[in-house]
Amino acid sequence: MKSHINILPLQFRKKLLVRQIVPCWACVWLGVTVVAAIVCWNANASLADARTAFAIIDGRAEPLRQIVQRNQKATDSLKVADQRQLLVDCLQAADKPLQLVGLISSTANTKDGSIQIQSFQLTQGQPTDSASPVATHGNAPLRMKLGLQGYAVDDLALSRFVSQLRATGVFESVELQTSSNVQLAAGSARQYVVECQY
Repeated sequence: MKSHINILPLQFRKKLLVRQIVPCWACVWLGVTVVAAIVCWNANASLADARTAFAIIDGRAEPLRQIVQRNQKATDSLKVADQRQLLVDCLQAADKPLQLVGLISSTANTKDGSIQIQSFQLTQGQPTDSASPVATHGNAPLRMKLGLQGYAVDDLALSRFVSQLRATGVFESVELQTSSNVQLAAGSARQYVVECQY
């Protein structure tokens, strides 16, 4: 049986071991550095490509942004116009009862006083699709109802009064709801209720 005895000094053996290990670790670190450099270069290249693609997309999207801005301005202008139109409609609706009072007063004003208006009542009806210069509720105009109560000397005067209201062209419909004979201090008369829609 053979046996080997290393007669080299321990310090010298350590130096030899270090000389053998250092080149190996140097190769390992060099490989890691090269790989890291390649990865970083690829990442930078990908980032540069992504920035270039983003710049191209951003340039292509510029006309779309301009269209969106123009649409937004147009929408704002339409909102302002709608608000102005709503204000005009409200003002017209506010003046309408006064105009109706004057119209009905002139219609009922006869030389012989055959028509007497005791009261009138303005109420809001159901929405309609027809155009009307009154305030709107949502998108559909509201039909308004005007109820008239009073006295007429006879049926002929009452019929003439209803016909004159229809002839004004202001109301969509004028209907005689009730007509009854009553006894007043001045004599007999016809008590009526007329409903006008506009």
